[in-house]
Amino acid sequence: MHRLRHAARTDSFNGPLSGEVIVDETYVGGKEQNKHAHKRLDVKGGGGGKTIVMGLLEKDGEVRAGVIDEADRGTLQAVIRTHVEPGATVVTDGLPGYKRMKGYDHKVVHHARGEYVSADGFTTNGIESFWSLFKRQYHGTHHYISPKHMDAYVGEMAYRQNRRELGEGERVNNLLGQVGGRLTYKMLIS
Repeated sequence: MHRLRHAARTDSFNGPLSGEVIVDETYVGGKEQNKHAHKRLDVKGGGGGKTIVMGLLEKDGEVRAGVIDEADRGTLQAVIRTHVEPGATVVTDGLPGYKRMKGYDHKVVHHARGEYVSADGFTTNGIESFWSLFKRQYHGTHHYISPKHMDAYVGEMAYRQNRRELGEGERVNNLLGQVGGRLTYKMLIS
């Protein structure tokens, strides 16, 4: 399965996302209270000890997602600059890391205020739906994903999301067309 996930990854993209791009991050992993006492981390908040995953969804387009180290301003905005065309409309939630974003038309949906559609009609529901599907896969199929391999699982989900319009046979042919050369187990797990 790891070899298929490796084939499903996207090494290069056709171009930067443009138009309206919805950006959000999520935390994946078990609750500290559900862990054995000797494995619990002494952290506060819902994200402690979890893997942070960030996603960008072009409205009516493709999704790009991957693991990030920190959900701080530098990291979040660097990912946006890498994947989003300057001047695009970027829709985020009220996380402080997205504040003072330069070069983009930044729209904010303030979930903390009970707002899920901004006054000017913007929403983050598209990328949150992607996270919902990913977490359903996580809990329902895998039950646990090692942080070391999280990027591969997120990449697999993004691959399927971006090819959702293809039929099953076309999707399999597309996947097999991306297999390039020999992939040793050592390379796969490094």
